[in-house]
Amino acid sequence: MKILATNNAPFEFEAPAGVEVVSVDEREPIPAEHLDADAAIVQGWTSPS
Repeated sequence: MKILATNNAPFEFEAPAGVEVVSVDEREPIPAEHLDADAAIVQGWTSPS
C-alpha cells in the first residue's frame, strides 16, 4: 500500500509494516511514479472571514 502525505504536514506519520509513505509537495503535480497511491493524507486551512 502506498500513501501520499504533504511534506508540510504538522505531524509525523509512522506507517505500519507493508505501507509506504511518500512525501509530496502540495504545490507541485504528483510525480507519475506515485499516481498509483492507494490513499492520500490531505489537510486544509481556512482563513477567518
